[in-house]
Formats: sequence, structure tokens, C-alpha cells
Amino acid sequence: MEWQDMLRDLDAQLASGRIPLSEYTKRRDQLLAEAASGRNAPPDPDSTQVIRVAPPRPPQWEPRQRPASLDGAAVFATAGKPRGKRSAAVVAVVAVAVVAAGAWWFTAGTGNTENAAAAPPATTTTTRAEPTIPELPGAKGEHGPVLSVDEAVQLKLLAKDEAQVLKGNGVTEVLFASSTAPRASYAVVVARTKSSEVAARVADDLVAHLVATGYTETPEHYLVKKSPQSSVLRAVYRSGDAVVRVGAGRSGVEAPTTELGEVLAKLREAFPES
Repeated sequence: MEWQDMLRDLDAQLASGRIPLSEYTKRRDQLLAEAASGRNAPPDPDSTQVIRVAPPRPPQWEPRQRPASLDGAAVFATAGKPRGKRSAAVVAVVAVAVVAAGAWWFTAGTGNTENAAAAPPATTTTTRAEPTIPELPGAKGEHGPVLSVDEAVQLKLLAKDEAQVLKGNGVTEVLFASSTAPRASYAVVVARTKSSEVAARVADDLVAHLVATGYTETPEHYLVKKSPQSSVLRAVYRSGDAVVRVGAGRSGVEAPTTELGEVLAKLREAFPES
């Protein structure tokens, strides 16, 4: 019943004497106030109308409340309290959503998405090999620790024939160290090759070059070259896929055999002979 009909019914009850004026005034004011606020007026207890109300039908789908947030701790806390098959299913759905959210976090920016922020361009840097030559006796030389083969030739640290052997086998850079001590001067070159087979070939070719330029073998299996002014000893060996060439020199005709042996012992700890 609309509020206008209820107001007319209330007027009829007052006119017929069924309700006093005070009751009429109270109920009318209440009815008008509720009509102004948009609420339905309460049913009139004195009304003789019969209203048939059909029993409420159960809803086809139960309302499902959406979780406020994907809180992982809350999800697993809820999962620990079984509340029937439906609750378990809801927990499983939320857990999957949490996993999906985590996967997005770790993969965001890796795909070609329109809304993804552009990643800063990757900076490509070229790093040269780290020096691994042990410290040599005396004052350290100024060159190294890494030199290109061409730089070593320009500084007269490698002969041109030695450089050709290295470059012909794919070597473009070498480790280099030198020093000057009271008893001798030292120089070490380490060349990394593509394989142990290549390193063995390079070592043989370097030894052949030294022999071709006047070096002879000593009883200690070093290679020596002497002059009235100086004596130079060298040794060449393979260490895995690397080739080590070490030299020691001093003024006069006496070869620095002991000095070279001491340096070789330290080098073989860093670059074991093979």
C-alpha cells in the first residue's frame, strides 16, 4: 500500500471515530516523515486489509564476498582451518591468485606489454683479464698487467716473430709483469689460448723461435743467451690452455740460474705446469 492510500485510510478512521485525534495526529506525522525520507511506512495494525505474502525463494547463487587483499599470510592461515569443500575451493583460488601475482612481480618488464615501463638500456662493458701473475722480486715494472699483443711488440716486450705465433693461434692479449731486483731483472708473459692442444703448439713454436735466435739449453733445461755484457735465461711451459714465458737477466756472463728457479717455483703455484 502506498503512503497516499495509507493516509486516506487514516483520514477515514478518524472520520468514523475509530481512532482519537491525538492518535490520528501522531500516525499522520510519522507517515509523512517516512514518506519524505523515502522509507516504507510500517503496516497499520488496525487495518483490515489482508496482504498475501509469498514465501521467499532461496537465491540461485550465493553472494560471494571478494577478498579485500591478496595477503599471503592470511591465505595460509585460512587454509589451516577447514571449513568444508566450498571454503577449501575459495582458499585454493586465492592461493593461485597470490602465486600469479608473485609470478608477475618477477617477470614484469620481460615481455612486450604496452603499459610496462621501458627498461633502461643495458650497458655493455668490455673487461680485460684480471692479473694473476704472482708478485716478482724487486721494484715492479710500469707496464701491464694486461697488454694487447700489438702493444707488447711496440714496447719491445715481445719479438715480432713471437707476436705472429700468438696472433696466428687466436691470442690477442697477454698478461705481463716485470720487475728489477739487485741480483736480476724479470719479465713474465702469460698467453691464454683456446685449448690445451693450441697451448702446446704455441709453447713449442715459442721455444723454436728462441732457439732460432741463438738461445741454447742449459743443464737445468732453461734456454740461455749470453754476451760479454749480459746473460739472459728463459723458460717456456704449458699450463692447461695457457702458455707461460718467464725470463731473468743480469749484467755479466754469469747466468741468473738460481734467481730464475725461485721465480719459476712461484709461477708454477699460480700456473701449474702440464
